[in-house]
Amino acid sequence: MVQPIKTVHLFDSMETVMNKFEKSNKVFLPVLKNGKYYGFITKSDMLESYRNRLKSMIFE
Repeated sequence: MVQPIKTVHLFDSMETVMNKFEKSNKVFLPVLKNGKYYGFITKSDMLESYRNRLKSMIFE
């Protein structure tokens, strides 16, 4: 096994996470909670979540 180049922490901001995606040039990043593996997040999941938040802000 190889240590991942970048990891995401559960409460990282969207800006931080997107910067990590851009710098690592990866599509998946592991998510850590309290220093332990919590799951994976994809760049497309992040972008979709952002689009949904924008839509909800515009149409409310």
